[in-house]
Amino acid sequence: MSYNFLGGEVPSNLSQWSKLVTVALDHNSLVGHIPSELGSLSKLTKLHLGSNNLSESFRASLGNLTYLQELKLSYNQLKGTLPDSLSQMRRIGLSYNYFWGNLRSIIGIHLPMLQILDLPGNNFTGNVPASLGKVKNLRWLNVNGNQLGSDEPDNMNFISSLANCSNLQYLLLAHNHFGGMFPNSVANLSTLLAGLHMGQYRIRGNIPKEIANLVNLNILYLQENRLTGSIPASIGILSNLGTLKPRELKYTLPARKSLTGSIPASIGILSNLGTLNLDSNRLTGEIPSSIGNITRLLYLYLSGNTLNGTVPPSLGNCKQLLRPYIGENNLSGIIPGQLLSLPSLAHVNISYNSFMGSLPMEIGVELSKRIGDITNLAGFDLSYNNFSGMIPSTIGKCLALELLYMQHNSFEGSIPYLADLQNLRELDLSRNNLSGEIPPWTLNLSSLLYLNLSDNNLEGEVPVQGVFSNSTALQVAGNPKLCGGIQEFDLPPCPKQENHRTKRKRLTPVLTAIISIVLFAAIACFLLSMFFIKRSRKRRDATSTSGHLIFPMITYKELHDATNGFSSDSLEEWLHQESEGQIQCNSLNILQRLNIAIDVASALYYLHHQCEIPVL
Repeated sequence: MSYNFLGGEVPSNLSQWSKLVTVALDHNSLVGHIPSELGSLSKLTKLHLGSNNLSESFRASLGNLTYLQELKLSYNQLKGTLPDSLSQMRRIGLSYNYFWGNLRSIIGIHLPMLQILDLPGNNFTGNVPASLGKVKNLRWLNVNGNQLGSDEPDNMNFISSLANCSNLQYLLLAHNHFGGMFPNSVANLSTLLAGLHMGQYRIRGNIPKEIANLVNLNILYLQENRLTGSIPASIGILSNLGTLKPRELKYTLPARKSLTGSIPASIGILSNLGTLNLDSNRLTGEIPSSIGNITRLLYLYLSGNTLNGTVPPSLGNCKQLLRPYIGENNLSGIIPGQLLSLPSLAHVNISYNSFMGSLPMEIGVELSKRIGDITNLAGFDLSYNNFSGMIPSTIGKCLALELLYMQHNSFEGSIPYLADLQNLRELDLSRNNLSGEIPPWTLNLSSLLYLNLSDNNLEGEVPVQGVFSNSTALQVAGNPKLCGGIQEFDLPPCPKQENHRTKRKRLTPVLTAIISIVLFAAIACFLLSMFFIKRSRKRRDATSTSGHLIFPMITYKELHDATNGFSSDSLEEWLHQESEGQIQCNSLNILQRLNIAIDVASALYYLHHQCEIPVL
């Protein structure tokens, strides 16, 4: 009756079924205690009561179940100690309860058939008994999350005895109090070992190169210890390794980052590796390009070291990569487009390095080819580098983006169009060289909780709606050309802008005057040109079709009158007075003189240009 919604207590009258072999009531909502009457079920081989709400102490009468092979009580609130007499037991599952006491040496003596011992999340103390080495069929030993071990040098000697367990596949010892030197005897464990979890100890020393003897190792957890030295190159032999976590967190005491040396190139042989966690150590050298051979890599954690050089483009071969974390190193150069164009990316952290140049335009490009492939990118941190140029507008195609940190770089130009990033919660563009106005689409980012635009060259009016109405969620200081905004920003008021009607009233008389002047000038030019054309035609009419001159017929009397009787008067007397006091009746006025000058000029023009034979 497993996986139901049964409630109440475990019925004690189950003991009346004397031939009962299996009791399977796990994954229900049972409460209370395990009835002691169950100890009378002498033929019972399986007791499954896990994932309920059972409490109180483990009943000693259950030790009478001499044929019991499987005891599964995980995920309850039981307490007490283990019985000694369950000699036929093959599987014990007591994880995440309140069992306490020592793991007695009789476990290895009285439980010779044991295959699985699953005890994580309890309060067991003392050392793991070396007698477990006598359990030849042991396949699974999980004591994670207890209080086992000490700082005594011999507190991990039991690992040597486990070398006799030739079928051992998983050894999980994390989250305890084991200390001392890293036991080299780990290399002598069964070659069938697939998982070794020794994280969160106080283990010192080097990782032995002989660990490569564990050829079927798939999971290796050594994080949060005090390991020193370099990563052995022989680790590349572990071709089945899927998770490698030999890191030490910053807060481990004493506060020292232990692993040194470079990342061995042989790590690229681990083609099945899913997680590589080496962050917060003292690793140096370059990221080996052979990492690109780990085509199943999902998580790459290299932050907090002193790695240098460039990021190998071969990382683009890791088509399933979700989280490349390479921040807080001394890496430089440009970020290869092969990495940032991976459609699988979910979180990218390349902050606190010395990367330079422009960001590759490949960011987000895959979205236009295969909708949804790059929508996994939720976090992008490239702060505190030396990037320059424009911010690629293709970032706006990463529709799942929630966190975007680009502060402390040298980006320039305007803020690109990011209006489609409706999941964006935090955007930091501070300490760059961005210019232009704050784009109006920022008001439409309904999920935006934090916006930092400080220390740029932005200008114009700061809005007062949306995130701009919260002084704790917005930073705009260091932009001297900004104005407006809410009072808390203490920005100068923006100059008043005239409305269109006022501008129209001011421009109307100016435009009228300009149009009038242009129109008058055009009419004047037209009339003047017509005058000269008409005059030119009259002069051409004076010539015959053969080109000879046609002289007008003038009588003698007309000629006599025109010359004033063929007068011999001087033209000078008509133009100039002889004496200042003399009145000249025959003097010419200004209009007459102008007409004479025009006639003379016309005659000269005719002689020069309109005669059949020009007279010069």
